[in-house]
Amino acid sequence: MIADLVLWFALVLLFVAFRIVLFWIFRGELDQTPGLHAFRRCFETGLRSDTCAATWALLPSLALTLIGFVRPLGVWHARVRRLSIFVILISCAIVFVADVGYFAEYDNQFDHWIFGLIYDDRRAIFETIWKSYPIILLICAIVTAVAIASCLLIRLCRSTESADVPSFFASKRARLVTAIVLVGWAFVGAKVWLGKNYAGLKN
Repeated sequence: MIADLVLWFALVLLFVAFRIVLFWIFRGELDQTPGLHAFRRCFETGLRSDTCAATWALLPSLALTLIGFVRPLGVWHARVRRLSIFVILISCAIVFVADVGYFAEYDNQFDHWIFGLIYDDRRAIFETIWKSYPIILLICAIVTAVAIASCLLIRLCRSTESADVPSFFASKRARLVTAIVLVGWAFVGAKVWLGKNYAGLKN
């Protein structure tokens, strides 16, 4: 569970860092410097989306953690978690790069207009992308970034997995309470936590 929590925080920080980088890249397109209230609202809305995405990404590992309270899975849980790290980071890298290109083209993050690209001339779209962007360089950068980030996260997870488990987890009551907390954490995170509904706000 500690490894899942650490990985969840790492993913949230990764998403927040990408938002900061995205803001920095396109800072020149701002008509005026946003006020403190706008920054706070943007951060709150983005953080809600980031926590939701991180929770959904970790649902397989969280499910195995719950199963582990009843039947220990041993090394298989760690293997699934490491595989999840690779899949998550590869997906994030592709989405991050595509999001920057999409924002540069349409002045917005992914929205309903992306469905128009699906029914458009895909060959012409891919040819334009190939000619407009350094695809080979981007692929090399993605592979390098994913490899470095994966090594760091796997090392971090290994250090938490090898940590001594507190003795109070030996009791059934403690495991039950922990499982309930874990389910609540996953539910609240997947529902973009309890509070005001910001569904109408843009990320």
